[in-house]
Amino acid sequence: MLCPRCRTVNAAGQVRCVRCGTPLAYAPASYQAQRMPAGSSDSGIPIWAFGMVGAIVLLACTLILLMLAVAARTTPAQTAGLNPVPTTIVPTNMPTTVPSSPTFIPSVTPRPTDRVPSTSTLPPTVTPLPPTRTPTATPVPPTWTPTATPAPPTWTPTLPPEGLTVGRTAPNFTLKDSSGRTVSLRDFRGKPVIINFWASWCTYCRSEMSDLNALYLDSKSKQLVVLSVNTDDSNRSAAEQFVREKKLAFLILWDENNAVNRLYNIRGLPTSFFIDATGVIRAVVVGAMSRETMNARVALIY
Repeated sequence: MLCPRCRTVNAAGQVRCVRCGTPLAYAPASYQAQRMPAGSSDSGIPIWAFGMVGAIVLLACTLILLMLAVAARTTPAQTAGLNPVPTTIVPTNMPTTVPSSPTFIPSVTPRPTDRVPSTSTLPPTVTPLPPTRTPTATPVPPTWTPTATPAPPTWTPTLPPEGLTVGRTAPNFTLKDSSGRTVSLRDFRGKPVIINFWASWCTYCRSEMSDLNALYLDSKSKQLVVLSVNTDDSNRSAAEQFVREKKLAFLILWDENNAVNRLYNIRGLPTSFFIDATGVIRAVVVGAMSRETMNARVALIY
């Protein structure tokens, strides 16, 4: 026997389901009345449950009918989502034309920037351009440039022209010394100078060499310069031997071609020129000199 509740197959003659206990249909009525509670159906479901289900179904049908009735009364404009145009009812005893109310147009005063220049001042074919603002350049601050301090003017003495007399500038010359070094008179500008022309065969030249050497040694601290120009081109070995014997300390210059001898126009030996620091001749002595004469002439070039 199939249970109507849990669908369990029971044995023939079974009064209640072996699984859920539901009374089976073929059970005697006396047994069902004894085992089923009051208010229950044959299937075991309470009678009030059937009533509640029927009420719910009735309420649902009523709601559906109400919705259909409302949908039927809705206009096409409302269905499309538009507001219907209301109908205005005009009474018969009133004029059909409604006077329009006066329209208020505010007067607008243009701003200064909106004012248009009068066309009477402009040609009809010319469109006035808006005023353009030209930016002004920011002035660059002046830069200070230091000016160089001018060097103080240097005083250059004006020398007299060259010559062989007192007060003239001694002519420059260039010769070689005993070591082969080139020496010029201009190299000693700024120092007192004695130029002594001599030869080894000259007796008077030999006699004054000792005093001249002593004068040079005594005045060496005063930067005195002695240039002894030898004009003995025929016998230089004898002149070099004389220099070694006298142990002369000043410079010996060799005028091998007598070029300087002719430049200074030497007429006799010995001849001595006393020249100051500016290169100007201050004294000329032809012939042998004593020590006293030498000291007096040297005082003129200091």
